[in-house]
Amino acid sequence: MSSGDGMWKSVNGGKTWQQINNGLPKEDMGRIGLAISPADANVVYAIVEARYGKGGVFRSNNKGENWSKQSSYSTSGNYYQEIFCDPKDVNKIFAMDTYMHHSEDAGKNFKATGESHKHVDNHALWIDPDDGNHLIFTQKNKSLETCMTIVS
Repeated sequence: MSSGDGMWKSVNGGKTWQQINNGLPKEDMGRIGLAISPADANVVYAIVEARYGKGGVFRSNNKGENWSKQSSYSTSGNYYQEIFCDPKDVNKIFAMDTYMHHSEDAGKNFKATGESHKHVDNHALWIDPDDGNHLIFTQKNKSLETCMTIVS
């Protein structure tokens, strides 16, 4: 695929593919981070880079067939276009960035998760499936840090 082709989906192990861009920016898109909600497999989130400020956070309630823009929130780009879903709360998502942010309303609003007891520069996240407030982060220096962060 070349730049601007958007997203594609296969439901038969990759034999055939269909574009799933309904509701996504029409402008050239860059890096896209995707996450399927463990709380509801119909819900998919995308954090999209796009030209002319048209990117942001998008949500699909039908496995990517249609998208609705939740907000214009974006990360600082580069390799940060990653988004993670809470294992139990379909509306709670985390965006990786220098300073990690999270949303509790399906991506409409984001707030800082808190970096007071850990290194910044977040690249990956594990969320305890039994306790969505127990998070394990990885940073650029490849360290793992466990942090019990209350994000409600």
